[in-house]
Amino acid sequence: MKYTLLIFGALTLACSTTDPAPPAPGPATAPNKTSITETIEPSGTPTEKEVDYSSGPPERVFQCSRPANVLSDEVGVASDDPNLRFEIRYTTDCLSTLWLHDGAQEVQLDPRERLYMAGSSLLVAGTRVACFGVMSLGSASSFAEGTGHHIDSTSIECATRSATGWSAPEAILTTAQHGTWLLGLEADPSGAPVLVTMRDSLFSPAVMTMRGRPPSDGFWQHGISVSGSAVQLGQAIQRAPMQFQQK
Repeated sequence: MKYTLLIFGALTLACSTTDPAPPAPGPATAPNKTSITETIEPSGTPTEKEVDYSSGPPERVFQCSRPANVLSDEVGVASDDPNLRFEIRYTTDCLSTLWLHDGAQEVQLDPRERLYMAGSSLLVAGTRVACFGVMSLGSASSFAEGTGHHIDSTSIECATRSATGWSAPEAILTTAQHGTWLLGLEADPSGAPVLVTMRDSLFSPAVMTMRGRPPSDGFWQHGISVSGSAVQLGQAIQRAPMQFQQK
């Protein structure tokens, strides 16, 4: 199964749930350090460098940046309707508004200016559900490449459509100890609707390695259902450990 993970529109990584092959032997590193492959620019060449995990994971910092001529980005398409698309419209380098295009119609799904991630939609028991990821940032802090913002938490929020329009989005999953990235809404092999996510303890999918990560990092699916206008999460099952392939 292939997924596309959109990180703030600027960085796209292709992710696979195929079990990864054992890592090839590499040069020895100093104790409490691991050699990782990290790509900073979307078109850049992956480079090896050492990261010291002796005092915990890397600093949870996100740097906002976008080309000056980019005013909006498409950040998702419904898995069962290619005409239903998610769009963010930038108001600052960090913040944007979230819009949903349904054929010739468009609606602002969330009136707030926030740092939106990927969006996805699915018809669940006759009700149209739209979910999207949000990254909550704290105050600015020192960052090696400029000014960054501490990642306080990540969340997934969902709204439902009725005859009167879309409901206000509500958070169904919020994590502060690890990043949770939305990969999509889909039907599992039995036909049941599921929410597919990536669990990332380093808050950085660009760190393309399992070394230094707990076994729980990887791909998860959560059963979902609709009660009234509310989306509810069911059982969570880990599908596979993490594996990255630069796109």
